[in-house]
Amino acid sequence: MGILLERWPGIQRAVTARRVELALIVAAIAYFTLSRTLLNIPMCPFAYLGINCPTCGTTRAVWQIFHGHFWAAWSLNPIGFIVVFLLLRRLSVLSAPRHLVVRIVSNQVADIALLGAFFCAGFMKFLHVV
Repeated sequence: MGILLERWPGIQRAVTARRVELALIVAAIAYFTLSRTLLNIPMCPFAYLGINCPTCGTTRAVWQIFHGHFWAAWSLNPIGFIVVFLLLRRLSVLSAPRHLVVRIVSNQVADIALLGAFFCAGFMKFLHVV
């Protein structure tokens, strides 16, 4: 790998970027898992205007999921489950890119399905269906 990095410096930047992204995801998951409470994050600007934002409550939902409170997470915002899945999916892609399961879940069809699920969940929250 050392010879490869010397010949193509762009690969070194890609490897470094992958490591940074992996470290940030691990840090976010560790924070959500190990913290007893969330940081005092200001409310969404839409909430101050009285508008029901489709993503409001997602951070609290992700925190609830990592603490095992699935029903509370669902009632806050179902998008939280998609965000957790995306975090874990990206973590697996960065840590084991050649694994068969990773190749299956990281294809374009999975991306489109997750994007559709994200918008459907946001639309349902916006209409107060969930």
